[in-house]
Amino acid sequence: MKTFKMLALFVIVVLMMIMGVSGCKDTETSTSTAVEETAESEESTTETAEPEEQQIVLKIWDMYTDVGHGSGGEAMETLIDMYKKANPNVEIERTVIGSENMQDQVSLSMAGGTMADLVETWPACGVLSGYAQDGEVYDMTDKAEEFGWFELMNSYLMLECSTKGRLYGLPWEFDRPVIYYNKTIFEELGLSEPNNYDDFITILDTIKADGKYDPITIGNGNRWPICNLYDEIRAVTVGKEKVSDLFFGDADWDDPEFVEAWTILLDWIEKGYFIDGFNGVKYGDSNSNFIMKNAAISIDGSWILSNLVEAEVEGEFEVGVFPFPMINEDLPPTSLAGSGANWIISSKSAPEVQEEAMNFLNFILSDEAAQIWIDGASVIPGYSDIDWDRFTVDPLMAEVYEINEGKEDTTWSHVTVPESVAETLYSTFQSVAGLTMTPEEALNQIEEDWEEAKAEGRVWNPLQ
Repeated sequence: MKTFKMLALFVIVVLMMIMGVSGCKDTETSTSTAVEETAESEESTTETAEPEEQQIVLKIWDMYTDVGHGSGGEAMETLIDMYKKANPNVEIERTVIGSENMQDQVSLSMAGGTMADLVETWPACGVLSGYAQDGEVYDMTDKAEEFGWFELMNSYLMLECSTKGRLYGLPWEFDRPVIYYNKTIFEELGLSEPNNYDDFITILDTIKADGKYDPITIGNGNRWPICNLYDEIRAVTVGKEKVSDLFFGDADWDDPEFVEAWTILLDWIEKGYFIDGFNGVKYGDSNSNFIMKNAAISIDGSWILSNLVEAEVEGEFEVGVFPFPMINEDLPPTSLAGSGANWIISSKSAPEVQEEAMNFLNFILSDEAAQIWIDGASVIPGYSDIDWDRFTVDPLMAEVYEINEGKEDTTWSHVTVPESVAETLYSTFQSVAGLTMTPEEALNQIEEDWEEAKAEGRVWNPLQ
């Protein structure tokens, strides 16, 4: 516009000059007036025009592959639409990646510099610590303090997303272990919930002797389920203090007490408590085996709640829950807790995009969003406290979390160790479960890799 006005002014001057010298004085006056008016007009335009709001494109990857009513995918889409409506200058490009592929996708994209701005991934602890040490993820600490996340979120989960006293991820879904059981099968066999570990073994022996149902469904084709089960047995055998000494102190992986936990698990395998071929069965197929009423018990976690609630709604069967009984009753009640997923922000994204990503995360933590996550999708963010009376959740969901309240929390191994050690953990534990390696051999190999990772400074420490 300015160029056009100056061109017009130039034409006027030339025409006046052609008209002759006699009009020169008037021309100068007119030209001067035109220049002044043009300048005043431009100044007025500058004063009245409002600055345009910066347009921001936020690229998000998440793991909510489920779609339709009552799903995490639907909740995510709803919240994105709400955020875009409140922030018209923000465009959100969402890509869904399955949980089994997300970790590899994140690692590859970091190496290639192509990771999205905001990513829901897993695990935290050792893996996230590695991302932080490599400078790949944004430091959330200052904004998290401003938003009040350290009060809002579970303190243990916040530690899982921290390295050397700084926060590099937002803990998302709050994972808890639990033992699910088919109430119909229990009633048929005259069984009730156990009061202690001996009662639990009696239940398993009764189901096995009856022969109609698998006592426990488990599929270790994905390799991590047997790691989880070992960790649960270890937690109720040695307690939180001993496990903490392993990750943050001087305890060794091949400590006799840790070997004993594997001995207990091997006893279960040798007694035939698991489904046939469990070491090669995929995790999803194992869940289906329980829902199809072929197994009486599923030792799993809060992450499959939505599947089981759906099965109940459809009238498949009624699900009951009880906590993993303490094997060493001299110890305080102990359980596992962890961030089943966490949100990270790329350190390579532009500062204004990083800020928008933090604002979006703060929005999906709001009270309004909590109603959508918990009531609408059976997704439990890692809040420090949940008033279950606020929500219209299935009673099964509330019970899963309530039976673990007040216990001492420790964590799952494969999400705590660095990626290199996790790979050793997966391969050796699958070999032990397949009876081709002893617990001592496996734990000794893990100990060697663990010490190497410690020497390289790759071991997760949330505070230092």
